[in-house]
Amino acid sequence: MIALALRLADESALDAVLDEYAAADAYQRELALTMAKMTWRTGRLIGALDDPLFRIRALTLFACVEAATAESDAAILVTLEDAPVGGAGTGPSCQLLSEVDDH
Repeated sequence: MIALALRLADESALDAVLDEYAAADAYQRELALTMAKMTWRTGRLIGALDDPLFRIRALTLFACVEAATAESDAAILVTLEDAPVGGAGTGPSCQLLSEVDDH
């Protein structure tokens, strides 16, 4: 899958594949995330920050941290501002924040 993404990286065909996968099930959305990450499609990464599945949102957050662009940094801040922290600070969002701080 990564080889396909790299082969299509300079072609509009990749956008069509990413559109199709982003609208599909969780497995295909995760593949789209991997392809976007490998081809430096920061806009696609930012778009996946609001995925309905927590796992994909977390993977996307880490991909945005690795991308380290002004746009991805801004999207990370917006995402974390909206993150529910919960009572004692032990929920999934707090764990995610803790892991991001370690990077």
